[in-house]
Amino acid sequence: MLLAVLLLIGKSLAAEERIFLELAQHKALCPFKYRQDVDQHRLPRVIEKVECQITGRPQVTYVDEHGRYNRTCTCTEIITQLTVEYRRGNSSRSDKVIYPIGCMCVNDTSQRSLPADIQRVV
Repeated sequence: MLLAVLLLIGKSLAAEERIFLELAQHKALCPFKYRQDVDQHRLPRVIEKVECQITGRPQVTYVDEHGRYNRTCTCTEIITQLTVEYRRGNSSRSDKVIYPIGCMCVNDTSQRSLPADIQRVV
């Protein structure tokens, strides 16, 4: 599923792809929903982002590969980087933005800091 989500970045989703991803939202350990970020001065103008439905640091219980219960994980955003262009009048500038493309259940709750030249789209 993650590969399918990654392949759809920057593209307009076809009806079949949208249905597949909507079904995945309801079967995931960390449920999510889509939100469009629209900026008339940016190319691309619309970026489809994912919002995790479980916020903060709640623990999700799941069954591990050995069939054991009561393992916990934290719902974490999967993020990607995209180069965008902002236009105002006759001038333009390129920038790198990071935005969420999915949510996944992970054991490691450590957070990496973002490089200085990247801004986060929230």
